[in-house]
Amino acid sequence: MWFLVPNCVFIRTKNVKGKQYAYLVENEWVKGRSKQKVVDYLGRVFTVPQAPVPKIGKEILVDDMVSSLIQQELSLLEEEIIFNRENNSFSYKNRPVVLALNGGFLCDHSLAQIMKAHTATQESRPGTALATAFANAGLRIPQHAFITYYRSVQK
Repeated sequence: MWFLVPNCVFIRTKNVKGKQYAYLVENEWVKGRSKQKVVDYLGRVFTVPQAPVPKIGKEILVDDMVSSLIQQELSLLEEEIIFNRENNSFSYKNRPVVLALNGGFLCDHSLAQIMKAHTATQESRPGTALATAFANAGLRIPQHAFITYYRSVQK
């Protein structure tokens, strides 16, 4: 299984001894042929059960919006996944992890893509880049919350 993310890289998962692990992979051309290169190990994959779109109050601070979405998704897991808000990382038993949720992969890399999507200067449609980053991370965000978030990061 794989999932495209911006910057010509994608996340690939592999099954090893019955457990899924995620890797950041990019394609490169070698002697006229495409070759895939593993850029980074992202961690073990934990699948989050499908749930309704998270509720985000209209009064929530923009700085807390993404963190609130993540905490709501983490609450659906039996395992105790730790989200470190200071460095935007996920871990389980002090090891990096990836959350497979809603058709995307939430990990340190995809969260960084959300945080920098609005700064893409070459992007003629920064709202599309931000929406794509949320979708690739598997984070479903209510429309009113997305608009509020987008407006705040465009200032």
